[in-house]
Amino acid sequence: MTTFLRSILFGLLALCPGVALADTGVLIWDANTESDMAGYKVYQSMVSGVYGAPVATLGLVTTHTLTLPALTVDTRYFYTITAYDLSGNESGKSNEVSKLALVAPAMPVLTMTALSPTSIRITWPTVLDVAGLPTLIDIRLTTAPINWGSAPSTPCIASPCTVTGLLPNTSYAGQGVTWRTNSTGGKVFSGVGPVATVTTPQVDLAPAAPVGVSVR
Repeated sequence: MTTFLRSILFGLLALCPGVALADTGVLIWDANTESDMAGYKVYQSMVSGVYGAPVATLGLVTTHTLTLPALTVDTRYFYTITAYDLSGNESGKSNEVSKLALVAPAMPVLTMTALSPTSIRITWPTVLDVAGLPTLIDIRLTTAPINWGSAPSTPCIASPCTVTGLLPNTSYAGQGVTWRTNSTGGKVFSGVGPVATVTTPQVDLAPAAPVGVSVR
């Protein structure tokens, strides 16, 4: 019995501020053709080529969804599978595949306060990466409601940040994403943080100049 493990697909679960993530993945392989096939066994390891007991025993399927432990550092996992028949015979291990499971930073939680009819202050708690260093941030701001994909980025890179040039008596909405660079030079992003809103005040106009002034 031979089994070819085709690929492994990974995606991050939704983010929770301050909580390490569990990563998810899907193993995909080609089906065996023996008439007495009973199923497959999945092996997982953090060391290439070194496997203990199977982490899952499956029936006649060709995919398997994995949920990895909550991560505090980027971790590479290795996988292989075997096939077994109705008599309990088990094949040799398939080809090995691996995936670097990445820890995404927490989402930023913004607070926005009006300073004047044309300016606001944005603040947020510091979000640390897996090395304990502050993450980078992308904050987007637009008139409410906000659409993250089309909203323009602000120049904010550190809290607190003042944004000027806004319209008086206008509702604004903002959201942020934190990100860090991983060991391979790629970017690891958080989820989009919750929407923060603020309304700039009206311009406080001075009274009109008196008219009809005369002297008698």
